[in-house]
Amino acid sequence: NASFHKDKNFIHGINTPIEIRDNSFSAENINANILGSPARISVASYGSNFDSFGVNISTETINLDELLKIKSSLSEKSVAAGSPDSAVKPLSVKGSVQIKSLKFSEYTASDATASFNYSGNALSIPSAKLKFLDGDFAGNGSVVNIGNKPTAKFHLQFSNLRVQNLGNINKNLENRIYGFAK
Repeated sequence: NASFHKDKNFIHGINTPIEIRDNSFSAENINANILGSPARISVASYGSNFDSFGVNISTETINLDELLKIKSSLSEKSVAAGSPDSAVKPLSVKGSVQIKSLKFSEYTASDATASFNYSGNALSIPSAKLKFLDGDFAGNGSVVNIGNKPTAKFHLQFSNLRVQNLGNINKNLENRIYGFAK
């Protein structure tokens, strides 16, 4: 039975047996709730040192507004607690995330997927895709110095974006432009 910031509704409802054999484990299709939405999680350890893991997450809906509330709350706590203990063993986590409907404020993107690698204080996103405003967005990125003064770099491309749908975001553009942007 496991949770992570259950009081903030981040991840909870995980209840599955995991068998550890020869210092490794794996479990698939674990039911959980992430930000209040049902999700399936698969996890595995790589090697026998418990410092490298694989995590794949699939869910119908994620509301990023809820995630930002949690991040704000955690940032306040981490500032109060000071810097992390340098004796903690660094972890490496690789995996993927699939989200059918990704919500942020009044906007909704669909079919969001991303692969990620986290190690030390760096997160890399080798690939990410989603559909928004009837267009396809794809890219990659990285964040380094997580926990200190992070630096983020992202590269994003879009295709088949119906520019008339930009009026859904900014009413000043409504009924002013038409066509596709590639």
